[in-house]
Amino acid sequence: MDNINSMKSVRDKTRGLTNLWLFESNKNSKRFSIRGDTDFAQLVLLEGDVSVRSYDLYPIVVRNSPSFSAELVPLALVEYNDGAQKYIQCVEKESNLKQEVLKYNKNVEVAHGYYYELISNVQVWSNKILIDNWIFLSSVIARAKRFSMHREMQLAVEAIIVKKITITLEELLNIEGIDPSLMLGAVGLLLQRGAIHADLETELFSYATVMGAERNG
Repeated sequence: MDNINSMKSVRDKTRGLTNLWLFESNKNSKRFSIRGDTDFAQLVLLEGDVSVRSYDLYPIVVRNSPSFSAELVPLALVEYNDGAQKYIQCVEKESNLKQEVLKYNKNVEVAHGYYYELISNVQVWSNKILIDNWIFLSSVIARAKRFSMHREMQLAVEAIIVKKITITLEELLNIEGIDPSLMLGAVGLLLQRGAIHADLETELFSYATVMGAERNG
């Protein structure tokens, strides 16, 4: 069986003709260097996915058959809260590698590996507003977590979860005695953990964003 170094493969394929992103992953407590806009956007979506526990960027893959395509180069190995794990890869045209993935997944249990999922660029960029929101929320969490958010977290939990009321971001930021930057970080963490909910898919996160303990719709 052969090993694939995903990061090396990405470098070889891109030849430096792509954007390089530095990203602070709050789910992994690491700073990542990511090549390509779509791959970066997909990782941002993982940060906001409440079902995702963590992910390993550019993992080394053990091929489970001689026919394993060199084009199967995963972006990440994703671990979910229920313990499941799978490889993901962003592709220009999903159909080009579909058969390779079917062959890989057919043998994955025999090889004691992880299932593989292709995510098309169209799928990723259909979530533009969600991506923008989690870029912002990831940044405010990263800045705030260097300090104690205990008071702000306590007040946000009390207002939204304990009292079970809906409240706007502006109302939370206007609570007397809080640090607005830390409250933003606390709200971001609560959204990331799925403890509170807001419409992040169709509206940009703003002072007018309404948050509650229950998901609307």
